[in-house]
Amino acid sequence: KGIGHKEFKDTEIGRIPKEWEVVRLETIGDIVNGFAFPIKYQGKKNGKYIFAKVSDTNLPGNEKYISVTENTIDDEVAEKLGVKIYPSGTIIFPKIGMVIYLRKVRILTKAGTFDNNIMGIIPNEKIINREFLYYLLLEKIDLTKLIGKTTTPSIRKSEVKKLKIPCPSLSEQQKIVEILLAIDKKLEIGRKEKVKLERIKQGLMDLLLTGKIRVRI
Repeated sequence: KGIGHKEFKDTEIGRIPKEWEVVRLETIGDIVNGFAFPIKYQGKKNGKYIFAKVSDTNLPGNEKYISVTENTIDDEVAEKLGVKIYPSGTIIFPKIGMVIYLRKVRILTKAGTFDNNIMGIIPNEKIINREFLYYLLLEKIDLTKLIGKTTTPSIRKSEVKKLKIPCPSLSEQQKIVEILLAIDKKLEIGRKEKVKLERIKQGLMDLLLTGKIRVRI
């Protein structure tokens, strides 16, 4: 079953396949907040756990998965700060500021935590595939609709918990993820080829436009 559906139903989140369910986000994982991160504890590079900040989403290689952060902590600091260490596979996204509009959804690839400008979801993988949830948050769930009427844009955990999402069977989620990952892989190859060609072009422009390479006429 799955993919190529013939029967659909109308739901509060729109038209979905008949076999799919509509569930609240809080039923498929734990919604968690980040923690205050005093400056005096920042800057450590080789700690046991990553400590993600919104700025880390801009680091090269962190476009989807967060594996490297500017700050790390160890067990001693985690205990002092009263922070919880979340597992690899936790999905994070900004919860404060205009950056909410940029959909900077990421997946932690290492155990760690994050600051209080970020919210996270620890998926229950008996119910939902983490990659499937990632794609939903990235493309289908508009978190900006949860922004409250405050001077600084922000979203609350209580509102995120109530969000309703479509939920196919795990087997269908996996099939959907496989298709999307394959497309992402092709896009990444295309991106790298484009970067390579742009470098070649830049080099040729430098040589041609300065006369270092002579062209036949």
